[in-house]
Amino acid sequence: MINSDKIKQWEYWPSWAFHLPLFPMLLVKVLKRGYPFTHFLEANPCFFMSGHGNESKFKTLELLPKELRPKTIKINIHKSSDLIAVEIENANISFPLILKPDIGFRGLGVFKISDARELKTKLEFINKRLNGLERGRYFLIQEYLNLQEEYAVFYHKDQGENKGRISSLTKKEFLEVLGDGTSSISQLIELHPRAKLYKSVLSNESFDPEYIPNKGEHFRLSDIGNHSRGSRFINITDLINDKMEAKFTEIAKDIPNFNYGRFDLKCNSITDLENGANLRIIELNGIVAEPVHIYDSQTFSYLKALKVLKNHWNILDSIIDQQVTVKDRKLTPTKVYIREMKSLYHYKKQLESRLL
Repeated sequence: MINSDKIKQWEYWPSWAFHLPLFPMLLVKVLKRGYPFTHFLEANPCFFMSGHGNESKFKTLELLPKELRPKTIKINIHKSSDLIAVEIENANISFPLILKPDIGFRGLGVFKISDARELKTKLEFINKRLNGLERGRYFLIQEYLNLQEEYAVFYHKDQGENKGRISSLTKKEFLEVLGDGTSSISQLIELHPRAKLYKSVLSNESFDPEYIPNKGEHFRLSDIGNHSRGSRFINITDLINDKMEAKFTEIAKDIPNFNYGRFDLKCNSITDLENGANLRIIELNGIVAEPVHIYDSQTFSYLKALKVLKNHWNILDSIIDQQVTVKDRKLTPTKVYIREMKSLYHYKKQLESRLL
């Protein structure tokens, strides 16, 4: 069912509404250069297809220094819950924990799990719903990070430059309601202008909808910092500074051939982010990543968002020019890319229909 309130607000529009208007520009560049359409897959040689959304999140995380990533294991959901419990224990991961697809998108299939009983129930649910879906066999179990804030840092670096640039900085504000001492969570959701738009998604969260928060109590509805799970993206690009860029250049140096993408991370404050202190990178995204500060509808219009996205596509194009020439590198055949993207599209649609 289409939500008319979401249609009226551009920040909720589907991704094609932001990418399709820019596709002619991409096509012109391809035709002008004479490169195969897949030349952009060379931007980040460290990722499968440069991080186009079909890469393993587990393999990507392993590119990061151990001290910067949360404890994570990759599991086959067809295994018994007892065997998975042993793997969790061996990895020294405790509850609560995060369960999410190894190949995933926009918060689909991501769950915060409170205890072993809930994990067993959720794994049975996922196994049943994703039965026969080959890409859906593998999930990640990740430690839940008890850090207060979540940010998205978009980073890129030109060849030959000693220092990279941060072109987007976003704070993720988790969706929550404020208790009045008499209304239940479900009633507070109906009264909340943002939360009511996510009622169907919030039905998958583990909170008791009949719980009545105390007056003045801030009750978080989702611990998943994703726009599709209700989080508001706040544009704080004005806080980018040389110290922060130097820190992320240092982090990126440990990731061979990483030139363009977004760090999603948790820490306790913007000061910790700037200093690189006590932060953990929960995901590293490649060329499919967006500068998500554009979804702050209080500081952006739809057309302004398109302009920033266009600028980032131009940055990506410039990086590719430095990375690749047709003569010295074998590019991914266009047919292979199209086949992979069709398979990925089918998988995404299956996740949406089976896990939402």
